[in-house]
Amino acid sequence: MHLIGYFPGSDFASDSQYGRQVHVYKFIQTALTMDEVTCEFFVGDDGGQFPGDNVRSVMTTGSFPARLYHELRRTLALVRTIRATDETTVLYTRESPHFAPIVAAELTAAKLVVESNGVPRNVRENVDSDLQYLTLTGVRRAKWRRADHVIAVSESVADYLRENHGVEAITVVENGVDTDLFDCRTEVASSPPYTICYVGGLQPWQNIELMLQTISRMDIDAELLIVGGDEDRQTYLQSIAADEGISDRVTFVGRVPHEDVPEYINRSDLCFGPFAEERPASPLKMYEYLACGREVALVNDDGLEFLDDYPGVHRFGFDDPDVLAAQIDDVLSAVATNDAGTEKVQRDRSWRAVTETVISVCQTVSTDAN
Repeated sequence: MHLIGYFPGSDFASDSQYGRQVHVYKFIQTALTMDEVTCEFFVGDDGGQFPGDNVRSVMTTGSFPARLYHELRRTLALVRTIRATDETTVLYTRESPHFAPIVAAELTAAKLVVESNGVPRNVRENVDSDLQYLTLTGVRRAKWRRADHVIAVSESVADYLRENHGVEAITVVENGVDTDLFDCRTEVASSPPYTICYVGGLQPWQNIELMLQTISRMDIDAELLIVGGDEDRQTYLQSIAADEGISDRVTFVGRVPHEDVPEYINRSDLCFGPFAEERPASPLKMYEYLACGREVALVNDDGLEFLDDYPGVHRFGFDDPDVLAAQIDDVLSAVATNDAGTEKVQRDRSWRAVTETVISVCQTVSTDAN
């Protein structure tokens, strides 16, 4: 099988795409070491991360028409690449607004496997015009319809695709963690004061405000360490912390290199996962916390039920901060180093295990083509 990964939106020279960047980077890095598949990748900017000729940088910027033009050129490049090999080709891409894999699959015998990492939210708010919105949503729908197989990162995402887009050929493969980088280096504290760590973006839908309100109402002595997010959101949330009277108990670290994240997780005694009523996803932070031996508290009513199967994960219903504060107090009163959680993600969720599963699905699709 010949695998072509198409990820022109992935910019490995930037620090602004944490989850998406890590996922694609580790998939490419691992796939390139596997003997059972030949592969090459189209990415936005490889950032000098991948030696050799297997990874091509194809990023383009500029106006919407200019980006469409360059996508057409990349379509031709994909077609030429597919036709240059006698092996069955599988195009592996995401549900991003890039149409080249769809057209290339139509013009050749290549199979199309599409990875879906979540459910689109606020799409119209994030584009400049109705034309861009229609193009983006249209390409997404076309990818799901044209795909020979879809890989969803959680059962909730798979359910969304089945119910709303009629996708039938679908496999759930959760996200993973770099088990060489993320490990348990320190034991959690046995008594207060405790440190709670949150790693991730600070977008409004992350509900960091609710985290801050919860911290301010807790009885147990605990501080919050927030790693990630841009300066504007940090400034806004610092004002919320001040209003709650907890400025001295909240530290905003900002963005840090990925290799430094385990250090901050290991400073903590408990970690905060998503605080979202609905979240069809497979958050990387959850696996990173567990790999570092931390218990995790998250707030979610719908979308993250599968995390209940992980040792040391405490999922609470979306509620007011007084109720959540009492629940977090209860968790901290018995918190311990989460060895069972570490063992599970090391065994099941390493990037090699995830990549091998994805490659296996692609090989099955390739075999069916023959």
